[in-house]
Amino acid sequence: MEGWLNVRGPTQGYKWQRRWCVLTSSSLTWYADSVKCHKKGTVQFTLVTKATNFSKSTAPGESSKYKSEKPYGFALDADPFAGKDRRIQYFDAGEKDIFLEWMLLLPDYAGAGPGDIVKASEEIMTDSKPPSKIDAGTAAVVVEVDGEGDVLLEVDGLKDRQWIFGSKQRIFQKQADTFEKTVSLELVPLNNIVMHWALRIGTPARSLCYEFEAQGICIGKHTALDKGLPITVKDAHGSTCKSHRELANWTRKFGETTKYCVAGDNTLGGKNCQDFVVAFSDWLGTDLSKLPLRQAHKVKGALATGAVAGAVVAADAVVGAGLVAGAAEIGRD
Repeated sequence: MEGWLNVRGPTQGYKWQRRWCVLTSSSLTWYADSVKCHKKGTVQFTLVTKATNFSKSTAPGESSKYKSEKPYGFALDADPFAGKDRRIQYFDAGEKDIFLEWMLLLPDYAGAGPGDIVKASEEIMTDSKPPSKIDAGTAAVVVEVDGEGDVLLEVDGLKDRQWIFGSKQRIFQKQADTFEKTVSLELVPLNNIVMHWALRIGTPARSLCYEFEAQGICIGKHTALDKGLPITVKDAHGSTCKSHRELANWTRKFGETTKYCVAGDNTLGGKNCQDFVVAFSDWLGTDLSKLPLRQAHKVKGALATGAVAGAVVAADAVVGAGLVAGAAEIGRD
């Protein structure tokens, strides 16, 4: 997102100046004009960066003095834990519609959320038990933010996911994540009959697996249902430039609003992993014709012909995340 905003620096010595501002998933940068030749400032987002409306009681620094004068302004606090080095930047959109456009995206980009790609700026020990060391320059993915704001990371080079509490999150800088990503179907065998569906989205260097199963939505570098059997990755059936944060937001909303049912396709009142993949692919705008026929559709066809009873439904049925392979077991986890 790009556009004009009035900008003021962190101390009273700075004047309000009109700047061309560019928002990405990892930073907010402002320039002298829309040509973007002369950069005037930037805020690199970390897991603790916060954007707050001037009107809110929690707005930091000198925000309160602009509450009436600039009702469509906000403060961007790069690092609330920086102490004497804390630098708060102030922005004013001037108009309600412009303000709402910026605040629709900015709170999502600044701060921590599932799907964020981050990199450690210095060495740190995690807060998991037992703790692990994360070296400077190590990349990680945010997989969960709990109710207290603590962050669970999937860290490159570490087998177990790691918790990071409070101020330690300040060393994790957000990384740009709007490059093109391929979308592939992962077929995960749970036994010699049962197959789970998941979508893998990303690049060869960085991809995440998105899936829906009996426990809800799962996001991570690897499927949560790996049984040690060979996983098949179908040829990419599209691509997307959406950030992993956007992808995670969509999938979690799907999980919050969708009842899980082993049969899927609302056959018995819910959806399964295959329905999730189809709905997610449709939202991404990828080629649905490249996906296999959903199990529920096969079952409906078999029921219509009376061919289900006592027969194996299909080799791509799903258990715990879709249908079991025997018709007599339909609807059982």
